[in-house]
Amino acid sequence: MALKKPLILVADDDRAMRLLVRRALEKDGYAVIEAEDGAAALETYEKAEPDIVLMDVLMPGMDGFAVCAALQKLPRNRRVPVLMITGLEDDASVEKAFASGATDYITKPLHWAVLRQRVRRLLLARQTEKNLSARETQLSAVASALGEGLIVLDAEGRLTLINPEAERLLGWSMAELLGRNVHPIIHNRRYEGALLPESDCPVLKTIDDGKTYRSDEEYFTRKDGALFPVSLVSTPLRVNDRIIGAVAAFRDISERKEVEEKLLLAAKVIENTTEGIMITDAKGIIQSVNPAFCRSTGYTESESIGNNPRLLKSGRHDGQFYRKMWCSMQESGQWQGEIWNRRKSGELYAAWLTVSAIKDSHGRTTQYAAVFSDMTEDRRNQERIKHQAYHDALTDLPNRLLFIDRLSQALAQANRNHHMLAVLFLDLDRFKQINDTYGHALGDLLLQGVAGRLRSAVRDSDTVARLGGDEFTILLPQISTVEDAAKVAQKILCSFRHPWTFEGIPPFCTTTSIGIAVYPSDGEEAETLMHNADAAMYRAKEQGRNHYQLYTPELNAWAFERLAMETRLRRALENREFLLYYQPKVEAATRKRCALEALIRWQHPDLGLVSPMEFLRLAEDTGLIVPIGLWSLEEACSRNKAWQDAGLPPVKVAVNLSARQLQHPNLIPTVKRALQASGLSPDWLELEISEENILHFADVAPLVLGKLKALGVALTMDQFGKHNSRITLLQKLPVDTVKIAAPLIVDLAVSHDARASVKAMIALAHSLSLRVAVDGVGTQEQYDYLRAAGCDELQGHYFSEPLGAEEIEKLQGVSFSGNAVDSP
Repeated sequence: MALKKPLILVADDDRAMRLLVRRALEKDGYAVIEAEDGAAALETYEKAEPDIVLMDVLMPGMDGFAVCAALQKLPRNRRVPVLMITGLEDDASVEKAFASGATDYITKPLHWAVLRQRVRRLLLARQTEKNLSARETQLSAVASALGEGLIVLDAEGRLTLINPEAERLLGWSMAELLGRNVHPIIHNRRYEGALLPESDCPVLKTIDDGKTYRSDEEYFTRKDGALFPVSLVSTPLRVNDRIIGAVAAFRDISERKEVEEKLLLAAKVIENTTEGIMITDAKGIIQSVNPAFCRSTGYTESESIGNNPRLLKSGRHDGQFYRKMWCSMQESGQWQGEIWNRRKSGELYAAWLTVSAIKDSHGRTTQYAAVFSDMTEDRRNQERIKHQAYHDALTDLPNRLLFIDRLSQALAQANRNHHMLAVLFLDLDRFKQINDTYGHALGDLLLQGVAGRLRSAVRDSDTVARLGGDEFTILLPQISTVEDAAKVAQKILCSFRHPWTFEGIPPFCTTTSIGIAVYPSDGEEAETLMHNADAAMYRAKEQGRNHYQLYTPELNAWAFERLAMETRLRRALENREFLLYYQPKVEAATRKRCALEALIRWQHPDLGLVSPMEFLRLAEDTGLIVPIGLWSLEEACSRNKAWQDAGLPPVKVAVNLSARQLQHPNLIPTVKRALQASGLSPDWLELEISEENILHFADVAPLVLGKLKALGVALTMDQFGKHNSRITLLQKLPVDTVKIAAPLIVDLAVSHDARASVKAMIALAHSLSLRVAVDGVGTQEQYDYLRAAGCDELQGHYFSEPLGAEEIEKLQGVSFSGNAVDSP
């Protein structure tokens, strides 16, 4: 392919000169076009775009200066070298030529060798300029195409070039920054906002020492003042081994930083999460684990990485389990469920596991991520909650819910296998009194001790439960005969004979009452058996406590009657249906009436006069004895004061205190108020407390009786001799009198042992400076012996039956004025 000849435009109004120049140029191998004046030169230039212009200065119309100036107004890429040819040699013309844009200047007459060299040099310069322009265009295109910002600084740090990407990132244009020192404009701050000195600027350091600097994180400032992170490479610009500036290429790494921060956050979460995390490659080889994985499994990171997850295999799952897991992974890319693993220590544990496949952009699985939660503590909590829901918090025995459930299952099994089972219902005797006396803390300890003794009394297959308060139940799921249940009850009663010992208080004993119901004779449903065993237990209490009672159908009627009686008792209190009878006491030596004992009666509107034997025990069990006892005390005090105010001889009236009253915290204030309200002097009030109740509360009885004694009332220990009072206790008690129990004198006439026993008790009491009274005297023989034995005071139907208040009023004028009582 032939090379294109350089095209030269010759503009001159002298035709001969044009011809000479043309021939000389064409001879040297150039292509030539001509123009006869300035206007023609401009027109030809526009059409042909020559590589060089040879132009005469003096031409008609438009001279060479004007044409040259017009050519300079063209775009730079369309401008070419202009060689002015003229006969003018003055300085002004030369300066004007160059000022109008001429590239060179040659005078006439022409020296053809000089012309050839000038043309050759201008064409070479033109080609060089074109090459540089093309290279510049290429470099500009490359710089524009780069995904990075590019700035070029000179040796003074002034900007000489900025590419479009840098303009976009910085918000500055080339025109705004060209020639300016850009360090204080775009790179003067650190991340935290502190100023960045020039000595720390990588670009300026490159200019100073000629080294290439790379920084993964610098911060540039946008035109709006916003700071953004960049990665930066600063390279020196050298010409002839001289540093003439630097090129800085930078990339906005905001997204990368955001991703890095997210990854860092994810890494921290993974590191600090309580869930174990394991990453494996596509073949299942462990690549990484987090600290929670190590804590949970016991394997260190180094022990885990490179290993296979099979190191956690528990052996509790078969091959089918794992096949289903991997089938799910292949279908959905994920598996989730509960799995049993084995720790390094060998301990098995349950975990909730989620395994997810990690895929690349082509959908190929590259890794697996396994996240698991150790469910050991959750299982423990669930078991603990379940246990609490079905067990008593204090004793850890099964509660009512669990007992009924086990009883229902035992009934179903007994029905299938045709065998018997038994339910025992237990209630501690007088537990409320113990609780109120010693406090709830000791009461709780006692209940825990009772639970322990009950467990020890039955088989492992039996169930002991606490229903609440002091009520317990026992399930014997399989017995051969009713006697088997009775033997268990007897064993329990025997275990209660051992005293309880707690720190800070004297040893004491408790008893329990037990009711027994047997399947199928006493019921075939759980609730029926529970109800019937409960009824039998109450019957056991009614018969004196501290023993067991088998259920009989008659107990149902008795239980309903007992409930009805309790309701009638409450109504009797409201309707004031109670009244007091008074039984005279006599001095043994003279048979003179010396005191009265107030005895409660119930005047029922339908049943008539009800004996205290029929309602006092129920009143004691239900707590009604406290308001009933209060009424008795207030009534006795008021009646005695009324007798005195009516002018009758003063007489001491004895009122009985129950066990509940003795341990009631308001006993002392109650007695004090009764005396104050009635106006009765305490000299005329006597309080009788049974020996059994005093012994039951032996640790507090001396204190309570001492406070009563301080009020000025007389105190008597009733039922003396039935429970073998200790001499040491009698010495501590501030009582005035002991009253020997009526059953102990029944056989005085026929039994030497009875006489010896009574005589010893009288002697013992007198040795302690106590008066001795005897209740239940019914015969002349009893009276004679007791008087001869030294008794101080006697009482019984031999002398008088209990009498109403009106009858007492009639007798008082005679009986309490010094006359003896005739024998009936």
